[in-house]
Amino acid sequence: MVLIDTVYQRVLALANKEQRGYITPQEFNLFANQAQLEILDQYINDVTFFGRTPGSSEEFSDMSRTLDEKLGVFKTEVNVTLVSGIGNFPTDLYRLGKVYFGNNEATQLTIDQIRKMQKSKFTSAKASRPVFDIVNNQIRCLPAVSTPVVMSY
Repeated sequence: MVLIDTVYQRVLALANKEQRGYITPQEFNLFANQAQLEILDQYINDVTFFGRTPGSSEEFSDMSRTLDEKLGVFKTEVNVTLVSGIGNFPTDLYRLGKVYFGNNEATQLTIDQIRKMQKSKFTSAKASRPVFDIVNNQIRCLPAVSTPVVMSY
């Protein structure tokens, strides 16, 4: 957990040029937001790194669990309504987590991968094996359904 005083001191150190450390509250909020986003990005990178190492059975030494707890304050889930398989992202989306069709987790693919996959009846998207791609800041889900999907971010 990062204390606001720590963020404030760092922002003052960055801003201490001609103004001798004075910044307006609006400038502070901008710098603080940037600092928080950098910390969030570092947590996400650490999850990738520590996800490759085995966890610990000790209560406070499992880094994957610790990082998951730190990221927990940023995580949220929302139902996204689809129209013909297409839905809009939430306006406060920073990083997309997982997408679920009912109880099935959808896999993110590129447009080219989806085209190749749809050529065969054996590999095409099914309700039990849904896929999605991102086009023009919208999520396109296959199979195309008009029901909500659960999106974590």
